[in-house]
Amino acid sequence: MAEATYLVTLEQAGFDILYALMAGDGHIDDREIDVIKEFLHSERVKHSALFNYEKPYYGECNYLKERDYLKELEPRWLRRRFEKAVKVMGGWLESGPDAEGFEKDLVEFSVKLIKADGIITPEEKEMIEFLAREWRLDAAELLRMS
Repeated sequence: MAEATYLVTLEQAGFDILYALMAGDGHIDDREIDVIKEFLHSERVKHSALFNYEKPYYGECNYLKERDYLKELEPRWLRRRFEKAVKVMGGWLESGPDAEGFEKDLVEFSVKLIKADGIITPEEKEMIEFLAREWRLDAAELLRMS
């Protein structure tokens, strides 16, 4: 599967991070999808001129409507997307004032998402630890968030 063009906005990076966290353990739960829908309808994302929150596409797939497609996505592809988005966001956190409040919201959505199905898998924990290292956060503290 070819990767779609990477859009470099805070909102797109946030979507990519959550999307990969959701599917990275090979299991898609409706409660995880609900967390992403909540993110997509948050005020900041909803009003972003550069990200169409009603049609978050990967290639020809609108994941909000084609849940079965998610089950076939290759975890390696998602992991690369996740790492790229986390690093891009990390750069913004160091240099852009717009990212400060967004980081807090995104971390909260990330933790809420990995806890949504009641199980934090080793893959999800590893991804949160990567995010914490890149953003200079305490992974253990993030995992204790409710």
